[in-house]
Amino acid sequence: MSISKSIKEAFSWNRLYFAIDLHGTIIEPGRLKQLSSYPDAEKVLRFLSQQELIVLILFTSTTMEALQPFFKWCKKNDIYFKYLNENPECANTHEGDYTKKFYYNVLLDDHAGFDPLTDWDIVKTEVENELIKEN
Repeated sequence: MSISKSIKEAFSWNRLYFAIDLHGTIIEPGRLKQLSSYPDAEKVLRFLSQQELIVLILFTSTTMEALQPFFKWCKKNDIYFKYLNENPECANTHEGDYTKKFYYNVLLDDHAGFDPLTDWDIVKTEVENELIKEN
């Protein structure tokens, strides 16, 4: 499924949960100490953080200690991840068990086909288009 289609389908829900990988998606692999984001990642993450119906979830295997420079960078740039590797807003139902796999509508991860050099702009454009449709 394409990022565009994922975003369009996600807007059928009351809340959108974006699970976003760190390395290879927001920053280059191994670049946590000299933090530098991919082009457009910072502005799009800031934009997504400002949308009331969107919840950002950082999806990473990086340790909490190693994430501290990234969290400082987020705060400095008005980027807000509500959760880290979890989504307590979506409880188990008779249709889904979220104990081991948390719920998200959209996954941004280089291992899932996300290209950080081109796809951040697509994410922003699709979210803007869907927000316009809703208003």
